Amino acid sequence: MRNRTGRLWCVAVAAGALTAAAVPSAYAASAEEAPAPLAGAWTAKLAPGSTAGMGGFSCDSSTASGVDNTILSATWQCQGPLGSTGSAALTRAATFSPSTSSGGIVSGSVDGVVIKVQMDGALGLCTITAAGNAPHAAFNQATSEFSMTPGPGLAVTQATNCAGLANVGDQFPYSGTHRVTFT
Repeated sequence: MRNRTGRLWCVAVAAGALTAAAVPSAYAASAEEAPAPLAGAWTAKLAPGSTAGMGGFSCDSSTASGVDNTILSATWQCQGPLGSTGSAALTRAATFSPSTSSGGIVSGSVDGVVIKVQMDGALGLCTITAAGNAPHAAFNQATSEFSMTPGPGLAVTQATNCAGLANVGDQFPYSGTHRVTFT
């Protein structure tokens, strides 16, 4: 997708949240490091038919918004074990750091992620906070879809009343594909 100046737009998601960056056309098909992001506002939702996996929970609804490479907000509606249901939210802005661009795919990491999860089930309210960096993010410029795959970097920093489902220090994997719309 090109903006008014002819630059290709690229985005990423942290723990499901997305960010946007403009990459000059010359970088779109090369393995060179992507330049610093420029300007652009965006919103994102889970891609049709997609779910997000977050720390052992399945999330079938997610929205996010941001400006440039900053994820301003992200929320999820999730289901967990034993019939638990709840929500998750990014509790502060996170930053997409593009590192490479090749064949129309912009890759990087999402840094400074802090997510709070609240799941209500048979054992009461389970609250989890996870923080860190999400290392595996990629934006497909042809489809305007951002995907993330699990990797080390996000970890549980707090877990209350979770019956061992989440413990401080556990890895907190995230996976999902979001459709991005530039506003």
